[in-house]
Amino acid sequence: MVSDDSQPEGARFDSGVLDQRSYQLGMIYAFAEMVGSGVKGLALSPALTGDQFEDIIREVRLIAEEYSLVLHVDRDFLETRLFNPEYTGARWLSTLRRRGPPSTSTRP
Repeated sequence: MVSDDSQPEGARFDSGVLDQRSYQLGMIYAFAEMVGSGVKGLALSPALTGDQFEDIIREVRLIAEEYSLVLHVDRDFLETRLFNPEYTGARWLSTLRRRGPPSTSTRP
């Protein structure tokens, strides 16, 4: 059994030591599951280079198919305060949404 206080002071999670392909697909899969279950209306992938995206697109399509989601690939993502062009510029993002008309939910 591992105690909750077993981490050294100042320890931080470093995603850089993970297999990036699996890490990216894991993020996409988790958000696709939320959209597929109705918790979220739309999911965005992490911003990826063209090469990174081409490396995982087959699996992303399978994920979208598994949850009956519509997949859209955006090679020129909108610049906003939420998505800084330094992060998204010259990168690709995919969006996943449920099939059918967009939700008109007015949840607070």
